[in-house]
Amino acid sequence: MGFRNTVRYKTLSLSFLIDIQEGGKYFSTTNMWGMYSGMLEESALGGNREAGVILAGVKEDGTPNDILLDAPTWGGTYYNTVDAQNVFDASYIKLRDITLGFDLPKSLIGNVFQGVKVSAFARNLFAWNLSNKGIDPENTSYGSGNIQGLEGGSLPSTRTYGVNVNFKF
Repeated sequence: MGFRNTVRYKTLSLSFLIDIQEGGKYFSTTNMWGMYSGMLEESALGGNREAGVILAGVKEDGTPNDILLDAPTWGGTYYNTVDAQNVFDASYIKLRDITLGFDLPKSLIGNVFQGVKVSAFARNLFAWNLSNKGIDPENTSYGSGNIQGLEGGSLPSTRTYGVNVNFKF
């Protein structure tokens, strides 16, 4: 779903585009390898990889878990074991585009042009509701075919900024 709105006041205009996607899943090989290798911040568990971690749960006899796992053992569970740890919701909300424009007054442009509009824009500014921090669900496919929903080392969406000048003759 998308929502575009433009607000104008005298010679100023502000427009924005919000995109929303609800639903879908993707498998993240970036998360799988990053946790396995200890490259992701989340693999440190409290900022200390050497301390290890005691996972929530109970032992077979019903007592609380008190077994300390070292980071390589814990991170290794993300690779080639429980694939559900690497499956994420593909929902998001994005501020896709925002543009602020200004129509120059006729006294500045003379008789050569009917109008001149100067505007500044920014694209791909923010994304909210991402289930996997830093991974853009839109970039989770290697291409068309049967490989959709598999993310693997994809580059993040780039943020772009610019200025437009529109001349009307």
